[in-house]
Amino acid sequence: MKKRNMPFLGIGAASILLVLTIVSLSVFAVLTLSSAKGDEGLSKKLADRTTRYYKASNEANRALEQVDRKLWKLFQSSENEEDYMKNVPRKVTKIDGVSYDKQKEILSFEKEITKEQKLSVWLKISYPKEKGDSCFRVIKWKNETSGEWEKDTSLPVYQKIQKKR
Repeated sequence: MKKRNMPFLGIGAASILLVLTIVSLSVFAVLTLSSAKGDEGLSKKLADRTTRYYKASNEANRALEQVDRKLWKLFQSSENEEDYMKNVPRKVTKIDGVSYDKQKEILSFEKEITKEQKLSVWLKISYPKEKGDSCFRVIKWKNETSGEWEKDTSLPVYQKIQKKR
């Protein structure tokens, strides 16, 4: 009688390997879906934030246009630099949200991005020497936080259960 050689790895080992492969692929699929869902949420937040920033930036550019128009009209009607600089506060502070510092000759305004952030713009007013010169120079165009920062110390990872006595 011939002795039959049994393979070292029988049908049971192949079945176990198949089950482990299916479980691993399932785990990777779930992790991939979870990661994709997180990326989608982050992308939506970033898109919303970017949209809000550019909306504030567009509003700031419209304010710059108004400032430029008023300063140019003032330049054309002024007799000299002293007359021009003296009348700047009266002309530009009529624009909503614009303030002027006479000592520094700086005009400033802010546009809200979110409740926590604003776009801050400062302009250095200057007297144009020639017809093509600008009436101002942008010295600050910056995102800034508005309000106080509050530290969040809550970490709801582990909550100890207290026994009643």
